[in-house]
Amino acid sequence: MKQEPQEDGISSSNKSTEGTNNEEANNSPSNRSAKKTQKFESYLVESKLTSASLKLYQSESSGNLVVSPNKEGISLITSIEINYIESDVQGKRPSKFPCTKITASFVKNFPKKVGDLFANFLNSLKLTGASKVFKDKTSWKLLNKYLGGEKSPEGVSTKSLIKLFLEFLRELTVEKIAESKVQDESLRQCYKLLLEFLKEGCSVLEKQNLTGKICCFEVRKTWPSLELNFKWDE
Repeated sequence: MKQEPQEDGISSSNKSTEGTNNEEANNSPSNRSAKKTQKFESYLVESKLTSASLKLYQSESSGNLVVSPNKEGISLITSIEINYIESDVQGKRPSKFPCTKITASFVKNFPKKVGDLFANFLNSLKLTGASKVFKDKTSWKLLNKYLGGEKSPEGVSTKSLIKLFLEFLRELTVEKIAESKVQDESLRQCYKLLLEFLKEGCSVLEKQNLTGKICCFEVRKTWPSLELNFKWDE
């Protein structure tokens, strides 16, 4: 990993940068314009298709990770969109998918696919109670409730569930996604790219030795880039 200096901050030898977030210091009238100033460590990780930006706020034991398509990734998305449009023109795609630019709504069923595979993974570990929670009904909202600690599945703590979810993502292959009953080729390719985002996110967290420490995990968005928020225990 290499550190990237922030435009509004000063890079130092301990990889900490002065940054200003968008939260108000408090709600009193005299302080509504005051902003919290936090130090964070910033890292940029490049892979074949993605660019990952990681910020760690050590004072709060929290972090933010954004995985976006790089030049190669954007080129791939463009090619998928071209095929997507051409298949509509040629009448090869069901009319329920309108001929337009690919948006988040196009991949809205991806978390259900992930949830079903995660349920199978948990079931293989004899965690049937937790498996039933995610089978056939997973959304990012539901997943966040369990990974964020708002709800707890039978027999598994939040921290353990997060660790299992990250382990599952590391082991999940594009072949598994391809086996899903997805008829539209453009959609299948988008799912594969989304999986690349998630797997790269797992890799970045693992290199920071955070996977076993994370106690709160949230998937903020997944398309056209992945954004994760998390907190950890020491």
